Amino acid sequence: MSDQVQPAEGPGASGPGPDGAGFTYRGAEQELIVVARPEARLRAGAEGVRSAAGADVSALDMFLGDEQLTLEPLFGSEERLQQSGAAPGAAGGPPHNQI
Repeated sequence: MSDQVQPAEGPGASGPGPDGAGFTYRGAEQELIVVARPEARLRAGAEGVRSAAGADVSALDMFLGDEQLTLEPLFGSEERLQQSGAAPGAAGGPPHNQI
């Protein structure tokens, strides 16, 4: 018969060490990141998603509605970027049309 205690399993159970253990997962809100082609010129707002280029975004809009999700631009609105003088994709400027 063995008196040895079985080690706990899972991330963070064994404490810090060279094997990467010692951390615990914290609950966080889930995020959905959408990457679109720049030529779609997507715009996201409270009213939904639209395409300044006239691309069909109905499937994306339907998915977001069904899942009760809204898109939030990473860098603010395209119009705000244009007013600030930041050239999309230029050095130091944010990439074009990332939502």
